[in-house]
Order: sequence, then structure tokens, then C-alpha cells
Amino acid sequence: GFTFNEAHPNGNYEIVGNIFHGYPGSTKCDIKHGWGLPKADWDIKQYNMATQGGTTCGPTNLRGSARYVNGGDGRSGPPDYRLRSGSPGIAKGPIAARPLRDLEGNLRPRRWRSDVGAYQHESAQIALGRSIGGARIGMSRSQVQSRFGVARRLARQRTSAGAVVAATYRRPGGKVTVYYRGNVVVGVKTSTSYYATAAGLGVGSTARSLPRAARLLCEGVYELRRGATATRFLLERPTSGVITSLAIWRAKYRTEC
Repeated sequence: GFTFNEAHPNGNYEIVGNIFHGYPGSTKCDIKHGWGLPKADWDIKQYNMATQGGTTCGPTNLRGSARYVNGGDGRSGPPDYRLRSGSPGIAKGPIAARPLRDLEGNLRPRRWRSDVGAYQHESAQIALGRSIGGARIGMSRSQVQSRFGVARRLARQRTSAGAVVAATYRRPGGKVTVYYRGNVVVGVKTSTSYYATAAGLGVGSTARSLPRAARLLCEGVYELRRGATATRFLLERPTSGVITSLAIWRAKYRTEC
């Protein structure tokens, strides 16, 4: 968030990736000579959202209900300005002109549009051997569904420790498949570059980015073992090229190479 005041020096400013609620310039995309800023020019044409009235200004702006967890609109409890599932502001923010993390420290996507506002609905971080975004090894099925919604596809798949249910969810830029044994997550796989580690490793990274401890498992597949989990990287070519998918498993449930 921000406050307009006279403390800012003269010049031109671009406001990017914010949510406006009934802002006074309801029909203006440039705010000039207003709000005590006679020599400043505020441009709100890029990747912003207006929740009341207003104008879209440009093709990357949008208008509609932000769908906050609790926007203070009659709901009980303190306001909570995080976005709920289904918010039109999800994945509608800028790619580059934004902080790398939100107010809670969640990583924003590096290669895709972030969410508008101060909070990222789902962290875009991959934690090798642990999680991909909002799906974590050991989570319950209900916890995943509260984040991803209803699965687009369900299938049974054989693993080294018996059959699991593969549930595929649509995510920005592709999909995430979560593997359940009963109601517990035992594997997560993604083919979208929306997710990456804090260092930037993910789908779309080159083979040179693989951790040194990763070992060639079979043609085009590298595996990184960490305790009871294994992370697999599938390359577009056997020993070079870019990563096309990344999967994290409880080691005993991983699929055959």
C-alpha cells in the first residue's frame, strides 16, 4: 500500500500491481495536480485492480471484486486482505515490477505474472524434497483442495510402494499433479515454470542449474535424494537442455524411471 502526500519529490511515478477500493480518480488513469501533488504525475495504467467503479485504463488493468478473505464488508473478525481462491486478481499482476516476496514472505513467481495486491495467494516457491507451491508432502487432501480447488482429472498410478491416486489441478502456466496415498500427499509434480526455488531453479531452468548432488537416474532423468524424499528432474534431452517437469516424492512411493 501507499499514501499520497506532499513528501514525494517532483517527478513521474508509476503505480503497479495494487488494488484500489473506491479511489477518487474513478475515471482517470493519470492523476495530476491532485491530492496535494501539483508537480507530480501518477500513472495507474499498469496491472492494477479497481474494486468499485473506476476504469480499466489499459489491457493489463482489471475491475471487479477482489474476493478478500475478509475485506471488512460485514464479515466478523479483523480484516484479512489476502485473496481467496477464485479471485480475479490471482496471476494478474506484473512479472518484473514487483517485490520478490509478499508481506508474509511468500515468494512471487519469477517467470509468470504475480497476484495483484500485497499478498500472494499461493507461494510460488519450490522447496526441494518438501513442497511445490501450496502442495507439501504429508499434507491432507482437504488442505490441498482448499488451496487448489477441485481436481481437473483423477487417475490411479502404480508406484514402488503400491497404487496412488493422481489428482491434476490447473495452475498458472500449466498444471500440478498431487499424488495421494489414502488422503495424504506422497508426491507432487509440476510442468509449469510458475514455481521455482528461491535461487530460481524450476521448469525452464537449464541442466547446468541442477544441484551438484543430483545424480543421473536414467535417460533424461536426474534425482536428488534428501532423507526420506526424492526430487526428480526431467530434461527435454537426455543430458542437456532445460527442465520440463519436476517431481517431489516420498522416496518409497516414487515411480519407476
